[in-house]
Amino acid sequence: MEPYRLSEEHAEAAGDLLSAAFFTAPGTAFMCPDPARRARLFPPLFTAIARRTVRGGEATALGEPLHAVALWTLPVREHRIEAEYMEAEMGAAVARFDEEEAGRLAVFRRHFDATHERLMDRPHWYLSFLAVGPGHQGQGAGTVLMRHMLDRVAPTGVPCYLESVDKANLPFYERLGFRVIEIGTVPGSHVRTWALRRD
Repeated sequence: MEPYRLSEEHAEAAGDLLSAAFFTAPGTAFMCPDPARRARLFPPLFTAIARRTVRGGEATALGEPLHAVALWTLPVREHRIEAEYMEAEMGAAVARFDEEEAGRLAVFRRHFDATHERLMDRPHWYLSFLAVGPGHQGQGAGTVLMRHMLDRVAPTGVPCYLESVDKANLPFYERLGFRVIEIGTVPGSHVRTWALRRD
C-alpha cells in the first residue's frame, strides 16, 4: 500500500483516527481524565490539527478508509502560527474544554513548545503526530509512513524532530535513526516526555 497526500476533505477522518490512536495515551489522559469527555473533545481538536497540517505542512496517509496518518511541519514553518490554527477551527475545538481541561492543555503545549524551541536551533522537519488506527497497529503502517518521509529528507541533510510521551515507542523511532536528546516531565503531572532528533 502506497502513502498518499492527505486532503482537507479527509481531515475529519484523520481527526477521528488520531483521537482513537491516542485515546489512552498519557498526554491525552492528563489533559482530559474523564474518558467520556475525552471521546467528545479530542476528535475536533485533532481534526483542526490535521486541517492546519494539510494546508501548511505535509500530511501523509495510508489506506482508504484511513489506516494511518503522519503530520509533519515544514522546515521553514517549524513554529506554530496561531492564526493558521484559528482558521483551522482550533479555537472552536479548545472552547469545548472546561477550565481545568483547558489549563492542562495549555501546560502540555507550553512544555512541548519550550522544549522544541530550546533544542532545535536550525530549520528542521517536525513530526507533530504519527498515528495508526487501533485495528491496524503492529502491521508496519507506521514504518511505511516514516520511511516515505525520511527517504526524501535524508539526502537534504535537514534534521527531523519529534516528541513522545510513551517510552514504549522509543525503540521504533530509534530503529529509524532518531536519538533521544532530552527527557522531561510535563509540569504538574507524572507524564514523562522524550524529545528525539534525527540528523
